[in-house]
Amino acid sequence: MATTYSGSIDRSPVGNSPSLNCVAGAGGTTTKQPVKFSGTGDRIVIACTATTDDVIGIAESTVLEGAVVKVYTRGAIVETDQTLTSGGRVGVDATGVVENWAANTVVGRVWVVKTSASYVLIDPQD
Repeated sequence: MATTYSGSIDRSPVGNSPSLNCVAGAGGTTTKQPVKFSGTGDRIVIACTATTDDVIGIAESTVLEGAVVKVYTRGAIVETDQTLTSGGRVGVDATGVVENWAANTVVGRVWVVKTSASYVLIDPQD
């Protein structure tokens, strides 16, 4: 079973999940929130706000604009705040929260289902 670390992000095995050190853009980031590149500079990420956003990963922590944020990417397993469907695809809703996939962007697949704490294997669409 996965180990839970600060920010409820599963970083197994032994903290080596694929991740990028990025810089939070306008609005900062929120823990467990899907993010995308802002297009305003190198490594700058902003929160996803639409079902069609090009997700690159999930933010580890809540940080203000300009701060460094670790973003878990393809192959990482993260814990969400949602109850999702076992084995199903996960997408982004219009407010930037992960949800059971309905259309457009795919963030990954549900790995383990828990009430208000499902684990997702990040595998964004290209």
